[in-house]
Amino acid sequence: MSDIGFIVSFSPTTEREIELWRYLRKRRAVCVESLRLYVSMLGSAAGNLALTSLAAGGVYLGGGIPPKILPASKQGTFLKAFMAKGRFSDFLSRIPVRVILNDKAALLGAAHAAFEAVKD
Repeated sequence: MSDIGFIVSFSPTTEREIELWRYLRKRRAVCVESLRLYVSMLGSAAGNLALTSLAAGGVYLGGGIPPKILPASKQGTFLKAFMAKGRFSDFLSRIPVRVILNDKAALLGAAHAAFEAVKD
């Protein structure tokens, strides 16, 4: 299990603080593993959708969660699950995957669609 980049500056000194520190380290491991599992499931689902739609032009991940978990997604778990599709893994390895960072992308897309609908 790899570190996701958390920095903790805490030096336990009493027995109670040491016990609390041990507890928090165990809980942190559960959180890190939960995030790794989520990223893996997201990668697998994105790979399935890429195959279903033959998304040779790319897969774009939008919404609130992908930008927030970007550091965890860059550790390889996402792409490994994305490409774990047997004989289709070579095809999937050529599909670019992007994360939409603009939190207004959905609103801009809806506005564009509305403008196009009333333009004619």
